[in-house]
Amino acid sequence: LTLQFLNNRIFVESVWENKMNSNNSGRAKHIDFIVADVVSTQLAFLTSLAIWFSRVESNLGIYRTINITIIVIYLGIMLFGTLHKDILKRGHLRELWLATVTNSEILLVTLGALFAFKESATYSRMVFGLFYIINILYLFIIRTPLKIIIRKRFDIHTSVNPTN
Repeated sequence: LTLQFLNNRIFVESVWENKMNSNNSGRAKHIDFIVADVVSTQLAFLTSLAIWFSRVESNLGIYRTINITIIVIYLGIMLFGTLHKDILKRGHLRELWLATVTNSEILLVTLGALFAFKESATYSRMVFGLFYIINILYLFIIRTPLKIIIRKRFDIHTSVNPTN
């Protein structure tokens, strides 16, 4: 933490805010969105299981494995793609489109892996369909206010920072 003085006020600047201003921080700038995406993906998968619970309750153990697989697939897509590029500058329609594209990639890789390992018969296609739709909505609903919060935090920081 560093202290800055401006107009007889003390401002505490954290290392995190310094990371937000640096050009070479890479994925560290998007850690908020990465965590939010993982949480929304988990919530979407659990919601889809809860909706379809009566039909899948006898096989819940196998869904635990696929849940972890979906998170790993998301992290791979995030690391090797441009998922968070200009995320703070996107409009609502663009955000909804990219949430749909992201979920399509997750679903295609997941189903491709299930077919490749000949495990597709044990999983419910309806759970994956529900997951796809719910995760698009959750990603959009969670990212939109998060973008507003981060923009405000960043704008406040840049407006009181005497070094800018």
